[in-house]
Amino acid sequence: EVSVSLSSGGAFRQQQTDSTTDTSSAMLVVPDPIVCSASADLDAVAAASSNGRVAVCVGVLRRKLDMPSEWCLETGVAGPRQASVEDGPVAADAPLSRIGVGSPCSPNDRFHLGSASKSITAVLVSKMTESFEGLSLDSTVTSVLSGSDPNLLKEIDPAYHDVTLRELLTHSAGLGPTVGHGPPATASWTQSIEACKAAPMDTYNVGRESAVVEQSSTSLRRSYLAAALATGAEGNENPGAGRGTFQYSNTGYTLAAFLVESITGRSYEELVFTELLTPLGVAAEFGIGPPGWEGASQEERLAYPWPHTVTLLEEKAKAESEDDKPVENTVPQLPPTLDGCEGAPPVAYTRQDPASCASDNPPSITPAGRLHATIRGWAGFLRVFLDFEGCAGPALGLTKDTWDSLRTKTVKPESGEDLIAPDTSYTVGGMIRCLRPAWVKAGAVEGETLSHSGSNTMNACQCWLGNLASPSGGEFALLTLTNVGGLGRLETAAVKLIDAAKIAEIGAATKGE
Repeated sequence: EVSVSLSSGGAFRQQQTDSTTDTSSAMLVVPDPIVCSASADLDAVAAASSNGRVAVCVGVLRRKLDMPSEWCLETGVAGPRQASVEDGPVAADAPLSRIGVGSPCSPNDRFHLGSASKSITAVLVSKMTESFEGLSLDSTVTSVLSGSDPNLLKEIDPAYHDVTLRELLTHSAGLGPTVGHGPPATASWTQSIEACKAAPMDTYNVGRESAVVEQSSTSLRRSYLAAALATGAEGNENPGAGRGTFQYSNTGYTLAAFLVESITGRSYEELVFTELLTPLGVAAEFGIGPPGWEGASQEERLAYPWPHTVTLLEEKAKAESEDDKPVENTVPQLPPTLDGCEGAPPVAYTRQDPASCASDNPPSITPAGRLHATIRGWAGFLRVFLDFEGCAGPALGLTKDTWDSLRTKTVKPESGEDLIAPDTSYTVGGMIRCLRPAWVKAGAVEGETLSHSGSNTMNACQCWLGNLASPSGGEFALLTLTNVGGLGRLETAAVKLIDAAKIAEIGAATKGE
């Protein structure tokens, strides 16, 4: 049996419980550290995006070409960790005197990554194909499960048997938008949440101080996949339809991670820390589940940015007047692209206690969207996409071909796909590759960018990586995070970064000017 624990000092170590071998001092090639600094300009950007009501954290990661091993992360933070004094909602236009619970946001605060977790899973899977004999990006569901879990293979519709890891990571495996959303799968989803409620919080989550990663979440993933991918299951009426084209799928990423779990005999939670985050030197900056879940009391949990849902104030008030009682999460939510944007209708922010299982996705789909991190930790991971010689190669043991596939080998979506525009594509590394975004001033970013956003409807984050065609492999990344379920304020923050001429400053710095 193998377990992974987090010591009080924040260093993960692998413990062989059936052996006296001590592996805690294994040699790791950890990349040179990222030098962090605060920036008054970025503080202003974050403050403008926060309006004093919610926590917003922004950052610019870059390296100097004359000092290739030196990476700098400038950060800016604004807003309180909590959006309301009361347990109930607070209108977006409420007086600031009613808002501001909790100490100010800090670069050490942890924010939920939502679907941005997918790029972490994708890099982990790619790394395991390099290090685990018999596993490759072309491994199929059958080639893995026939030896490790033949009973599950029998339950999965044959249309998915020859699907590859590469297809799962690029959302091109023929898992349509309804797969994983039919009653059998949602029943399994509900069971996963109930299991989370019935177990100690550290069963399925990893926190700041101490935790033991258990195998139990793997069994939840297995049950979910058996329900979602079964022949004739509601939601799976057209198995394999659209294979080869882009169809965004949380279920696909859950399956990709489970295949690696199955063939290695190790849980995703263990693998992501020991095989990926520890070699990168950022394990202590990451966790799984809602940030702050491990606080024993509400007072302790208030030291973290709590998640918030965002709902239309008018609709919420109407529902409450009709029912004569508070209504939570049962009225239309504000479209995530509008939150924080000028002209958006008044909204209510409703806090969610991180100690509640309702404050995050179920643990069955952890690989698709349940990781959290500090901005420093997330930047340390994103460096994988920017720096082959100083990070992805020596720390993770990736070959140049595999690293290139994380960034460039893509599947283009069909016209009409609403997640990403037709002129973009999705990489094996779990990133969207696109031409210069519309909000970037002409000439500010050369060529294409990598980006991804994430939201579990109660938190949100977004990143953009630029100058991918540079000889060094990449020069900078923009990172934004917030503790409300909307992406609009994050794009607003990015626009303000551009307006503040940060990109020009970055370009000069990377050229040694």
